Amino acid sequence: MNFAVIGSRFGHIGRTRRNFPPLSTASGIPEPSDLESGAITAEFATALPAVVLLIAVVLAIAAVMGTQLQVSDAARAGARAAALGSDETAIANVIGHTAGLRATHHISADGPWLTVSVSRSVGLGPLRLHPIQVTGTATSWREP
Repeated sequence: MNFAVIGSRFGHIGRTRRNFPPLSTASGIPEPSDLESGAITAEFATALPAVVLLIAVVLAIAAVMGTQLQVSDAARAGARAAALGSDETAIANVIGHTAGLRATHHISADGPWLTVSVSRSVGLGPLRLHPIQVTGTATSWREP
């Protein structure tokens, strides 16, 4: 005998308990049970803060790395301008154009070598809390 026929005669094979819906629909996609209806919401509420924190950390690291590139480029450009014999104002303009107006710089000379250090603070988050000081340094030989 066919079990489906026997099951339909006795009324218990092929059925689930009254509290649980069928495991799958005609399309084959499982339906969530009444007991699991809030589980996805709870899992999402638990994972959402971690995802938001991860995104914030990635954005903060990207901001620091971008500023590091800017101050390194500004130090290189400033060292090049100093090596060519530009005055302090021209060097400050080159550094300000490259790293932004909030950047500070220091130029030191050691014989024929010129060293330019450029610093700028990076505030993290919308409130700019806990600023990080980023510094770039470049050294160049003074041109004759």
